[in-house]
Amino acid sequence: MTLPGRFVFCAVGGEEHLARLRRAVAALRPRTAAEIVLVTDPSRTAGALPPLPRVDLSAPAGLSDRAAVIWLKTRLADLFPAGTSCYLDTDLEARGPAVDELFAEFRPPASFAADLTSPGASLRTFSRHAVRCACHREGERLERFAAEVEDLTRFHARHAAALARLSDGTLYRAPEFRGRRRFGRWGRWWRGEASGRSADGAVAWRQRFAGGRPVEIRWRFAGEAWELERVGSSERWLHPSGAQLAWHLAAGPVDAGDGHWESPSGESFRRLSSPAGEELLWFADGRPRRRWVHDEQHPHGGRWLDPQGRDLGECDHLAELLERQLGVAVPRRGWLPWNGGLFLFSGASRELLHGWWRDCERLWRAPEAIERDQGALVATVWRLGLADHPRLPQRFNWIVPPRHPPREPWPEDLAFVHWIGGGPGGEAGGGQT
Repeated sequence: MTLPGRFVFCAVGGEEHLARLRRAVAALRPRTAAEIVLVTDPSRTAGALPPLPRVDLSAPAGLSDRAAVIWLKTRLADLFPAGTSCYLDTDLEARGPAVDELFAEFRPPASFAADLTSPGASLRTFSRHAVRCACHREGERLERFAAEVEDLTRFHARHAAALARLSDGTLYRAPEFRGRRRFGRWGRWWRGEASGRSADGAVAWRQRFAGGRPVEIRWRFAGEAWELERVGSSERWLHPSGAQLAWHLAAGPVDAGDGHWESPSGESFRRLSSPAGEELLWFADGRPRRRWVHDEQHPHGGRWLDPQGRDLGECDHLAELLERQLGVAVPRRGWLPWNGGLFLFSGASRELLHGWWRDCERLWRAPEAIERDQGALVATVWRLGLADHPRLPQRFNWIVPPRHPPREPWPEDLAFVHWIGGGPGGEAGGGQT
C-alpha cells in the first residue's frame, strides 16, 4: 500500500503544550492513512508524549521553547527529504474525511495557505502582531476590551432574571434590601451609606448619600467581578481591570447608521446586544475622535479609525522593519502573508526552510520584533521570488482567531481548523509559533 504522505508535528515544553499535541493527534489519527511522526527535543520535553514514531533532535542552547519549535520545523526538509510531508502546528484540528487530499496540492519548493484571519487580511493587518509598535499596544488594549465585553455579555446571560428585576425596580424594593443606614453630620449636609443583600445572597448593594439624598448606588452579584454603578441617571459596569461599559446613558445620541457615537469629550461607544437582550454601549477610548465603523465582514464586527480615518488595526511597521533589518522590500503592502502553521514540504524545500530560520534569527535581534516566525517568513518568500507562488486552498487551513466567531460558512469539504491562540469553545492554548 502506498501511503499518501506523512504528517509531522514538532513539540517541546510542558504538559500544557503536550496536551494540545495529544488532542491534535487524536483528531487526526482516525481521519488519515498517512504516517504521523513527532519531532522533539527530549531535553525540553516534560510530559506524556503520544505513542508516535519519533525523531529526537537537539535544538541550539539559549533558545526559548517557542524558538526551539521554529528551529525544529525549519530542519524538516533535512529529516524527511523523500516524498511529500506536511508540518502541523498543535492547534490544528483535523475535520472530516478530506485530510489526505492535502498531499495532492503540493507545489515545490513548498506549499502554504494564506494567513486569512478575516476578509481583507493583509501584511498591514498582520503587522501589529509581529512588531511591538504603538499600533501593537493599541490593538492589545482594544482586544482586551473586546474580551471584557464578551465577559459582560455572558454575565448578562447568567443573571438575566435578576437584571430584569433590577431594571424595573422590584429587586431594590424587596424587603430584604432594606438595609441599615449609617449617617454622620458634617456642617449642613447629611452624609452616609446604606447596604443590603437579597434573600438568597446572590445580589448585594450599597448606596452613598450626600445632603440626605442618594448620589450613588452599586450592585454586586455573588462570584462576579463586575459591579453596576448608578450615578444620577447614568449607569455603567465597572471591572477590576479598569474596564467601564455603559449600559444605559442619559445623554448623547446613538447613531443607528454606523453603530457608534461620540460624546462631546471624544469618547467612543459601541452598541452590543447581549443574549438577555440588553443593549450595551462600550466605553472604549477617551482619546479625541476615535470612532467605530460597523462592518459585518470584519471578525471584530467593525473597525476603529483614528482622526484621519486610518484603520487602527493596520500599520506599515512590519514592512519597514523587514526592509531595515533584513534588507527585503515588500512593495505590495496589501499582500496576504503565508501562514506557517501548516505547510507541505520535501527535500526541495531546504533553501526556503533554512532561509526562513536565518531570517528569524536576524529579525529577532531587533528589540521591537516579536518572537514569531511569520514576519520572517514574509521576508524569505519575497527574497526567493515566491510572493505569487500557488497557495493551498483555505479548506486545508481554516483559521479561527482567538475570541472571534469562526468565519461562515465553513467549507463542506473542510479538512483542518486552525484555532489560533485557543481551541474549540475558547480553550486556552494554541500553537507555539
